Amino acid sequence: MVGIVILNYNNALLTINCLESIVKYNTYPIHIVIVDNASTDDSIRILQDYQREHNGLYDLLLSDCNGGYAQGNNLGLRFLDSIDDVTEVMVLNNDILFTEDIIPVLKTFIENHPEAALVSPLLRKRDGVTIDNSCARKDCKMAEIIWSFFLYFTDFFGIISKYRTISKIPIDVREEAIRIELPSGSCMMITKDIFRSIDYFDPNTFLYYEENILYQKILSIGRINYLIPSVSCIHLGGETTNKVSHPASYMKKSKASAYYYAKNYRMKNIFTRLLLELSYRCFLAEVTFVKAIKNR
Repeated sequence: MVGIVILNYNNALLTINCLESIVKYNTYPIHIVIVDNASTDDSIRILQDYQREHNGLYDLLLSDCNGGYAQGNNLGLRFLDSIDDVTEVMVLNNDILFTEDIIPVLKTFIENHPEAALVSPLLRKRDGVTIDNSCARKDCKMAEIIWSFFLYFTDFFGIISKYRTISKIPIDVREEAIRIELPSGSCMMITKDIFRSIDYFDPNTFLYYEENILYQKILSIGRINYLIPSVSCIHLGGETTNKVSHPASYMKKSKASAYYYAKNYRMKNIFTRLLLELSYRCFLAEVTFVKAIKNR
């Protein structure tokens, strides 16, 4: 059985659309857990009503606070860890729509490739045709993180854009599997045992860089992440973050995640550490300065 964790925050209708797409296309035994990340709208009522109307289609867990992507998903993953029949777990954003029966394909690949860790389907954008390249990326360079702090408000000479272009992995849909470093955290499967062995998501990030940390953990145990382009689903993209009432604070938290990742998983020498600290302090000063100007 495959356990599925879906995180909800102020977007129950989107979560229900995701659920209905799974029910429509999936043929494999699954156990779905929805984690509500302390929604401030009527999401909990909607999800509880839908749960009753559909005979307990899923378990609903309520988080005491919005601790972000990592903490919310960890709550569901630890719940699934207690279910003996669950052998693999799938982390699924609520802005994913199934368009075909992807779970058996991903599970079979994991079973036939003992070196595999995270496996993901091809992601397509909302038109159902265009490929979402976020599903096949290389880990970011330390230079990209440092420059992104220095140049937070202006990407002079396209430095950051250049690094982001380099980080994309070419996708050939004719291949059986493509080795990748960063899967998309919106849809990925892994065995329960492997995820437990790397202690799930690092709870010290709030938004973004969770996949980067996962890659470093998986690299440390000698495993490989794969994209399986023969199956795909739709990634609507940004639907939850669009619901956020204070996007500027979310972006600040995302930069804090980048700093945490770089400091705790990528430090190689004292010179890089000094550059990182300097660039992050510059970023914080920029944010404070701009905020002061706006409040005048």
